[in-house]
Formats: sequence, structure tokens, C-alpha cells
Amino acid sequence: MGEVDALRAKQLYDQLPADTDALIAQTQRALENTPRQWYLVRSIAWVHLAVAYQRTGRLDSAYAALAAGQREDTAEAHAVRGRIGLMNCFVQWIAADLPAMLQTAADLLAVVRPRHLSESLAWAHHFLSCAYYQRNDLAAAETHAMASLELRSAGNVRPCLYSAFIRALIHQARGLPGQARDAAAWAMSYLRETNSDSLLPLAAAFRAELATKLGDLSTAYSWASMVNFEVPLISMAYFYAPQLTPAKILLAINTPASREQAAEALSRLHHFVTTTHNTRFTIEVLALQALLQDAQGDEPAALGLLEQAVLLAEPGGFIRLFADLGPRMARLLARLRRTGVAPRYTGQILQAFGESTPTVPDQSPAVSGMDGRSWPNS
Repeated sequence: MGEVDALRAKQLYDQLPADTDALIAQTQRALENTPRQWYLVRSIAWVHLAVAYQRTGRLDSAYAALAAGQREDTAEAHAVRGRIGLMNCFVQWIAADLPAMLQTAADLLAVVRPRHLSESLAWAHHFLSCAYYQRNDLAAAETHAMASLELRSAGNVRPCLYSAFIRALIHQARGLPGQARDAAAWAMSYLRETNSDSLLPLAAAFRAELATKLGDLSTAYSWASMVNFEVPLISMAYFYAPQLTPAKILLAINTPASREQAAEALSRLHHFVTTTHNTRFTIEVLALQALLQDAQGDEPAALGLLEQAVLLAEPGGFIRLFADLGPRMARLLARLRRTGVAPRYTGQILQAFGESTPTVPDQSPAVSGMDGRSWPNS
């Protein structure tokens, strides 16, 4: 009975918009009906209970649920597991708490490495890479990304896939577009080799985003046209969220029509990330909306949105999130800094722009789409 309840909880989790009250009740019922020795079933229930609390903005309850599950994980010294401890990293990522995520991932690494828990080890390295990348420590990010990639046969392909994405972005940040493209191409090959075809659309979306960063708008536009400039709104719990990529492409095209379409996409995204209490991607959506308002000539609105993004991002110390948005973001951040908003933090972000080698032209070329439409320069 407990196993059925846990599986029903997973079904409720996958439905968006989710009925979080029903999800909480279902997971609690699963825990009540599942013997302590049924570790896998109980871990699924604890994880979904935590996620349900997170989606309602109750982070304290989410962490409390995971702590209770972890106590079960470590109750038997000879059977320590990392599954529930790992979920703390996901919740901390969604909450934009990079300092806590760095600590949790390092602690997890120390626990799972001597026990040779390869899948958990791959995730621990990935989360360290993810946090170090966002804090602009590219050397540490690369070290942990490579460690995760060395475990690519561990079982779950996702940590290695997202680590490959991080490696591509590290190359892009260093001004090495050829190596960035090679890393993205490796990710596609890896998925084919592991028969992970269901994740190929995710890798294709990332390649389109990377193409946008590298100024290859024809490639980016081709992908966006195939998905009709929209990716289904599902839980954004991982390093890369393809749902934001169409809006980024539209902003890069930068015509009146593309900006109007970007405004609609970003409005949907803003509603989704705020109602699911996803602080990490709320920051990025606000930053993109700021770029949109700036492109439309509304500086007060642009600075107001960027101020919200900066104040949400400052506690976690996010750097690359802004630096990866290109020179227009640098100019907008410099204007915000002159208003006195978080001068030390915005100065750190602006320094990252200076350290990165630009690979993207500031002006967007005309792009002819697969459907025959043309997006001329504005």
C-alpha cells in the first residue's frame, strides 16, 4: 500500500500546476504505510514531501522533511546512503542558496566517496561544479565538472550531462567558442551512446542557447522555430532550464516583433517561477525582463527589474547568471550600480564581465527563419 501511495505522489508531482496539498497528504500517507526497511519507497516519499513544501514556499518544512529522511538514511552505519542528502542540493539550488549548496555537496562527497556510491558521487561533483561556476570560480567548476564526467557510466546520465553543459559554458566564458561547441556536441553523443534519447531535446535546446551566446542566431532561430518558440513549463530543478532559451533568442534577435513575443514568453515564465517559489530562475527571468525593458527604451522599468534580480541573487553570490547575459547586461548593471544598489556586489559582477572574453556581437544580424519569416534589425 505504501509503495502505491509513493507512486501516486510521484504522479501528482509530475502534474503542473500541481495540487500541493494533495501531494503533501499523499506523501505523508506513503510514509505512514511503508515499513522503515523499504528504503527506496520511503526515500521517494521523503523527497516528494520536501518538494511539495518547497513549491508552497515553506523552505523550513522542506529542509525538516529531508532531515527526517536523512536520519533514516544514516540509522544503520553499514548502510549509509546519499539519496535524500542529495535532495538538499536540489532544494538549495531552487532557493538560490549557493553557500549552503556548496557545504551540502562537500559533505555529501565526504560521505559517499569512501563508500564508492558512484551515482551520488557524480551528483556531488556536479553540484559543486554548478555552484562554483555561478560564483565565477571557473577553475574549481571545471575540476568538479570533469570529476563528474569521469563517472559517466555510473548510472544516471543527468549529472554528467549537466556537467558537460557547464564545461561548454566555461569554455564560452574563456573566449573559446570552438571548445564550447565541442563540449555541447559531446553531450549529444553521450546521450546517443547511453540510449538516453529522451534527453536529446534538452541537449538540442542547450546547443541553441550556446549558439545564441556565440552570435550564431541562424542556428538558434532554427531550433526555436522547430519548437514554436516555446518549451513546456515543467519543474526547473536542474542547472539548465530550456524554458528560458526561446526568450533569450528572441531578445538577441531584437526587433519590435521579437521583443513583443519575448515579453509574452517572459510574462508566462515570471508567473510560473514565482508561483512555484523557484528563486533561482526568478532571478534570471527578472534579469531578462530588465534587458527587454532596456531594449524598449524604458530605463526606469529596466533598472527596477534588475534591482529585484540583484537583491535576490546577492545572498547566494551569483555572478555568471548575469555575466552570461552579455554586454548589454554589463551596461545596465553599471547604470544600476551608479544608483547605489548593492555597489560591492554589482562591482564583483562587472569585474567578471571584464575577465571574460567577449564572443558575441553586440548587434544582432538579420535572421531568416525556416518558415520564411525574416527578423530585420530594429
